[in-house]
Amino acid sequence: YSVPKDAANVNKTENVCFCKELAEKWEDDCIQKIDGSDELDITKCGITTCHDGLQDVSKCMLSPVVMSSPHFYLAEKQLDNFAKEDNVLNPVEADHMTYLDIEPNTGLTLSAHKRIQVNMPIQPTGKDAIVFLKDIPAIPAFPVVWLDEGADIDQENIDKIKSMVTTPLKILDVTKWVLLGIGVAGVLLGAVLFFVL
Repeated sequence: YSVPKDAANVNKTENVCFCKELAEKWEDDCIQKIDGSDELDITKCGITTCHDGLQDVSKCMLSPVVMSSPHFYLAEKQLDNFAKEDNVLNPVEADHMTYLDIEPNTGLTLSAHKRIQVNMPIQPTGKDAIVFLKDIPAIPAFPVVWLDEGADIDQENIDKIKSMVTTPLKILDVTKWVLLGIGVAGVLLGAVLFFVL
C-alpha cells in the first residue's frame, strides 16, 4: 500500500486546512464541490500561496514549516525554484514514496517506510541588515531535512512466516484441488457404473 499520488493536492477536501489562503475562502463561491468526489474545483479562486504536494503545518508547529515527500516527490513543480545545474534534488518513486508492504494472509507488515521532508519557506527580508537575504527570491519550500522512518522484516522472520503460514497454505491449496479431482472422478465413476450396470 502507498500514499495516493494526489493525496497532498491542494484541491482535496481534507487538505483545505493545510492551505491558509484556501481555508480563508472556504465560504467563497469560487470553491465548487465536485459531486461524488473528495476534490474541489478551485480554478476560480486564484490560489497563489498553496502548492500541490506541500502541506503547510505552521499552525501545528508554531513555526514556518512545510511538509512534503523527500526531494519534492509528488511536488515536482517546486524543483523549478532551484537552479538546474546546482540542483541535487532528484525525486525517485522507489526511494521517496511512503509505503506499507503487507503479507496478505496474516496482515503482517513486512516492510514499512514513512518518508517525509521538512521544509521552510524562504522570503526576502528587504532589510539591509541581512545582506544575503535582502534580495533572495521567495521559495515556498526550502528543504531542511528528510527522514525515512522505516522497518523491514529480517530473513529469519521471513523464513518463519514461510514455514508457519505460506507453505501450509500452499499445501492446503494443492490438497483442495486433489480432493476435488478425486471427488469428480468418483462421481464420474459412479455415473458410469450406474448407467452401465
